[in-house]
Amino acid sequence: MWLPRLLTLCLCLCVLGNDCIEGAGRLDTACRSNADCEPTQFCQTGFCEDGFGECAERPTSCDPDVNQVCGCDGRTYENGCFAELAGVRLAQTGPCLCNDNGDCPEDQYCAASDSCFELGTCQPRPTVCEPDPQSVCGCDGETYGNACLAAEAGVRVSGLGVCDCETNAECGAIDYCNAITCDGPGECILRTDCDPSPVVVTGCDGVVYPNDCAAAAAGVRVRPEPE
Repeated sequence: MWLPRLLTLCLCLCVLGNDCIEGAGRLDTACRSNADCEPTQFCQTGFCEDGFGECAERPTSCDPDVNQVCGCDGRTYENGCFAELAGVRLAQTGPCLCNDNGDCPEDQYCAASDSCFELGTCQPRPTVCEPDPQSVCGCDGETYGNACLAAEAGVRVSGLGVCDCETNAECGAIDYCNAITCDGPGECILRTDCDPSPVVVTGCDGVVYPNDCAAAAAGVRVRPEPE
């Protein structure tokens, strides 16, 4: 507890015009926000709340490696360099967590590949979508031309194909309501339309089945594999 207080005291002494302990901070680099720095700099601190930081140079370019971080503005950045390029302090490593789109900036949405309603991460909405004939069922119950178009609309994908059911009761006697998620709408498909490979799967009912076909025969969706 004494070290942060010591550093804060040193910065306060700088503001009053006194000398600082070497390495603890300088008057010309101390800051509370980006407004205290040069246009080519940003106020770098180890936290999001108000407090003393140090003016650091913004990078001029960044490598496009994907190592997502969450900025203090609630936006997910491709990596820490892009956050610094935007002059944004780092909130945490990894993407920003969210409950719904309201927790994300307008050009991002709350994405999740395994659930319609569980916690997700803020991800950029695509602005251009390549042609893809695979229609998808969105978690909003609407059918989209492909997964990219659903993401562009800020909607998670619940299943492949069209949206025409919520439960098995809405399908025919030899069909079941299948989807990628356990908790969203899906498409009625034949119980024999499945993968007969000998790969053990866990159903959304928590039961372990010998393969996809055994789960389909029971009218049970396969639980998504954790990422």
